[in-house]
Amino acid sequence: YVDFFFEELLYVTVAELARSEQYVNPTYVISQFEALMPGSKAVVYNGQIVLITTRRSSQRISAEEIRAFSAYCKKESLFCGMSNPFRGVANLQKYYTQALRALELGTQNENLPALYPYANYAVSHILSQFCQKEDRDVFLHPAVKRLLEYDEKKNGNLTETLYQYLLWERNLVLTAQKMYLHRNTLSYRLNKIQELTQVD
Repeated sequence: YVDFFFEELLYVTVAELARSEQYVNPTYVISQFEALMPGSKAVVYNGQIVLITTRRSSQRISAEEIRAFSAYCKKESLFCGMSNPFRGVANLQKYYTQALRALELGTQNENLPALYPYANYAVSHILSQFCQKEDRDVFLHPAVKRLLEYDEKKNGNLTETLYQYLLWERNLVLTAQKMYLHRNTLSYRLNKIQELTQVD
């Protein structure tokens, strides 16, 4: 219908025009979107601009393209969500919904005009699905519960220490630097964590 040849990979990007605080000329924005994201066609659907981008597997959308697209969205006060790459036009509806979900999750934290790629919010989406059905504490490992209880009782921060230690890939020096701690203090805390959790 749009005289468009689909490559192996597809992406859906949705711009919600109603969120914009200023007037948006859809025709102009469509031409800009298609210029910023080669291999794209856009349509106006449901008061939204829906951009379908098609790429070869070897030529996925790059981080630079995402940054440029996001910068344009900020400049023009546009709120956009982008799906993960997928195959097959039959999956378009599913990934259109994913792009909307990315926008919803992204604007929960910071309600600013930008491009919100779903890949940045996939874990949050999974967690929100779990939390709708169960209390988050249900998913906590017993050792983590013990740490949280200890921190609450002693007004400590062993849970945060463990998080930072794992975040910095169990590197004592780097973790101590990032937490502004002496290495001996960090070692003491890690020994305390091991003692409380009985986990190496």
